[in-house]
Amino acid sequence: MHAADFLIQATRAAGGPRRALCAGAQTKLAMAPLKDPTLADRLEEVVVMEFSFQTGVDPYNVGGDLVAARVVLGSGIPLTILPVEIGVACQMAEAEYAECLAAQRPQG
Repeated sequence: MHAADFLIQATRAAGGPRRALCAGAQTKLAMAPLKDPTLADRLEEVVVMEFSFQTGVDPYNVGGDLVAARVVLGSGIPLTILPVEIGVACQMAEAEYAECLAAQRPQG
């Protein structure tokens, strides 16, 4: 299933997720509100990494797909925007990563 379809379906389900995290280009996230304009009504928050406070430019997450970033920013979805630098400052240890994988939960 495509990521956009998964997000739409999951947020329509009873007890489905109301928050999401987008790390990287927002291409797939941007497709969801285009397919379902009511998605923003079902989401409490999407956390995105998309801005570099050091340079004012993010060549990876936003620069990777400027059109998608514009769609997400204009979608009406409540956003929490994190600086790209946080990805460098908050790295997961290998043991923590293994623990997430072993949990076999969608959050992992």
